[in-house]
Amino acid sequence: MVVPFGVGQFAHDKKRRGTVYAITEATLAGLATFSYVNMVSLAADGKVDEELRWRMVSAVSTAGFAGVYTAQVIDGARLWQLDAEGHEGLALELTLPPPTASAWLPADPAVARFVAIPGA
Repeated sequence: MVVPFGVGQFAHDKKRRGTVYAITEATLAGLATFSYVNMVSLAADGKVDEELRWRMVSAVSTAGFAGVYTAQVIDGARLWQLDAEGHEGLALELTLPPPTASAWLPADPAVARFVAIPGA
């Protein structure tokens, strides 16, 4: 789901994660807008040094918003994918083949008993 402000997380009952995304994106979007307005008004007044300072704030906050937005879209898409596959819970699954006894224990039973004692 490609909607900002944690909508994809809220749709999957990930309230804490959705709240963090929403607050972060709203803060960065507000800062980008505020800094842009200041930058334009200072440029109109000819205050170049202050305008450059607000231009930097605008660029950083816009890039921050874009980064957080991209992360929340990827996270939301992964949640949708897990839901479609019928998984609940973890976004990352690790599948390993079951260990065999020969992989963990030496072939000689006497050594195997010796190895098992310190771990007991």
